[in-house]
Amino acid sequence: MFTAEELNNEGIREWRNIESFFTDCPILLGNGFSLNFSETLRYKFLHQNFIENCSDVAKELFQSFGTQNFELILRNLEITERVHTALEINEPRIIEFRNEVRQGLIESIRRIHPTPASIDYENLREFSEQLRPFTNIYTTNYDLYLYYLILDTRKFGDYFLGIMMFSLINSEDRMR
Repeated sequence: MFTAEELNNEGIREWRNIESFFTDCPILLGNGFSLNFSETLRYKFLHQNFIENCSDVAKELFQSFGTQNFELILRNLEITERVHTALEINEPRIIEFRNEVRQGLIESIRRIHPTPASIDYENLREFSEQLRPFTNIYTTNYDLYLYYLILDTRKFGDYFLGIMMFSLINSEDRMR
């Protein structure tokens, strides 16, 4: 673990010391953001859950690349598909494997995502308030935590207007 001084020497600042410089601007939140709420959302847990439920061929894909990174596997399958198309090689298994990995990732997220009953809504509310100064929020996350926060701020939209509204105060979905 690094000290605050060591981090500062490397140009990594404590948020409380720089937050006033970042108002009225967008923010990008990466996968680490959700780890504030649940350790189960780590990549290794997604991968482990997927491997327990996938075909032997899909397991071999991850093993051959030596990775737990779904995007890397999907990107390489897409490249392989493009090469086959360009060379007029008919190999439907490429698409099958890509679909298996993509759907397997979705199902793994569904299986390991914390249930609404296990979510610390007070913690979500605190983060919700911290997001208010930003103009737009972008994310690389797979889970629903940021979605809940965006809806709770009432400042940001999900562009499914008129469908659902979520409130952390009354943590039930209700129709508008």
